[in-house]
Amino acid sequence: MRRWIEDAAGPPPLPEQRVATFMWGLAQPLLGLQMLRRHPDLLRPAILPVVLVAAFCVLSAIGGPDASVGGVVIRFYAALAGAASAPPFLFANTYARVAARAHERLGLGPAAPHLTRFFSRVWQLVRFALVIAVPIAPVLGILGAVPLAGAAVAFAVSALWTLHWIVVEALDGARVAGEPGDAPPEWPWFVAWAGRPGFARVPAPVRGPLGWSARRVRGLTRPWHEEAALVAQHPILSAGFGLTVAGLLAVPIVNLLLRPALLVGGVHVLARVRARSGDGAVPAGGAQPAPQRS
Repeated sequence: MRRWIEDAAGPPPLPEQRVATFMWGLAQPLLGLQMLRRHPDLLRPAILPVVLVAAFCVLSAIGGPDASVGGVVIRFYAALAGAASAPPFLFANTYARVAARAHERLGLGPAAPHLTRFFSRVWQLVRFALVIAVPIAPVLGILGAVPLAGAAVAFAVSALWTLHWIVVEALDGARVAGEPGDAPPEWPWFVAWAGRPGFARVPAPVRGPLGWSARRVRGLTRPWHEEAALVAQHPILSAGFGLTVAGLLAVPIVNLLLRPALLVGGVHVLARVRARSGDGAVPAGGAQPAPQRS
């Protein structure tokens, strides 16, 4: 395990090394966990969100009319399900500072946090919900209507789509200030058909609504174009990274405590992939954690 994580601290394998690439992506959050152990200052900011969520859930559990053990437990987990997404939203700038600190601790150089304003985060949250639901809804409707295997195929497509956006969200949270991202590709991969020459040959009554829908989706997804392009260019690496991220996020309360580890993994993935594509410079010897400051 130690050797595996040490290998994950270096650059990703070549794309043709598929198994090694998948394992490299799978190990990135584990590299983040190792960094939390070596640098407790990366974990410390996550304690307050965990305490607040736990306190909210406990108060919700003991404040209901049903004082039985079952009633308290049900209310606790219901409150937990409702509040789980609040800390990353409310404490987004805290996590942004963790990402910037992780950039330095990984030996990738100093970085400033990618800070955002509250109301811009509200609008981005609405956009993210629409992006996840709108493009895939007609596809799932069509697949679900197919007899026999339609429901199973729709479920598989929905799971892959969800995993895609889990990776995108993790990489978006790992941004630091000054990184590329303001020059997105012309079309995200899932509506790229609208930008291809062959689309102009589609009959106008069909092309019009489809083109309008694709342009609206393209506009909604603009903040995440770079991350979506990275997932499309490195699907095997992203699958490994996404599976570990999804597994850690599935554990209640623990997912909030381990969010800094996901940020560290995301920071490392972004820096390494950009360095390989020529968008950034990372030391060739691997991400060597910087000495811990007293």
